[in-house]
Amino acid sequence: MLCKINQEVGEMNKVEIWKKVVEKIREDVKEGRELEYREGEIGITALLSCPLKVELRKQHPDIEAVAVEIDDGFLWEQQAKSALRSVVEGIGGVFEEEKDLVDEVEGLRIRGHLDCFAEFSDEVWGIELKSPKAVLLKKLPEEDLLLKGVFLIDEKGEYVVNNPLYYKQAQVQKHILKKLYPEKQVRQFLFYKAPVRRGRFEKKLYILVPVNEDITEEEYRELVRKFKEDRSPRYPNECTSYCEFYRCGLCEGKEFEAEDMEASYLDKETKDLLREYREMQAQLKTLENLLKKKLKGSVKFGGREIGWVLKKTIKLDEEKVAFTLPPERIPEFFQIKWNKKEDLIRELGEDVIEEIKEERVWRL
Repeated sequence: MLCKINQEVGEMNKVEIWKKVVEKIREDVKEGRELEYREGEIGITALLSCPLKVELRKQHPDIEAVAVEIDDGFLWEQQAKSALRSVVEGIGGVFEEEKDLVDEVEGLRIRGHLDCFAEFSDEVWGIELKSPKAVLLKKLPEEDLLLKGVFLIDEKGEYVVNNPLYYKQAQVQKHILKKLYPEKQVRQFLFYKAPVRRGRFEKKLYILVPVNEDITEEEYRELVRKFKEDRSPRYPNECTSYCEFYRCGLCEGKEFEAEDMEASYLDKETKDLLREYREMQAQLKTLENLLKKKLKGSVKFGGREIGWVLKKTIKLDEEKVAFTLPPERIPEFFQIKWNKKEDLIRELGEDVIEEIKEERVWRL
């Protein structure tokens, strides 16, 4: 009998066997995780994303986002929900998974699904579970702040750089919970399980981030108005990096339309990120200067040559090349210096201008 089984396995494509293993893992972690929306309803995550996804998801229900991080997220949800239910019910609270947060704003019906909900005599908790690739830290937590060495509570927002979409989603959830439970104190949390990074430091932690501010009613209504009126991506790389319909060729994508704003209107989280970026830039420059003094030559490090690397340059006699080339081939080899364009326009007139265009470029 064993020989027969071995023969059958030998005849099967080994790749197909492992494909079935992965498919089974993905089926198991997603079991019982189907979210339901009634006709005309959207979720909170849809409210924060490109509105076209809602239509495309209805037209192509078989298309789904696929990533190991998503599977890890489902597994983390199973673990956390089981533990939270046990603890909350053990202290006399009421626990609910995937609680419906139903609201109607500007004629749009919203049905959010809160990962975990706990109700006590005088307060309610909303808990959103996240398991991202990594969480960046603003600064390293002192060892005595890590409970049992693995759990960080970022009570005042001093340590964690939150994903803006995660945080906004939790803020909307808190806002709706306040509407549903006006007589109780509402607490909202992001509960992470992820590797944290700061410089060379990396360690996997459980992290609890209290969401201390919800959005205002006007900000909430503005999200709804924008969803109804603006059919475009909500952030620059949403199409190319995060849209399964774009990857499948079902949507051609759309250019993100940036907006100019005054620095004074930036929220605290954005200002903190900019300060963090500038500080890291300064640290990197200091490290580079130290390395310039320490490395006397070049060295292979991480598969790449670094340090004082020998660079070969060739200088051509541009005037000789220009007069030697046939006139029709000059554009093939020559490029006008960027800092001389205005001089040429003043000297030769605007007839030499082929095109003027403005484009958004990323700069920090």
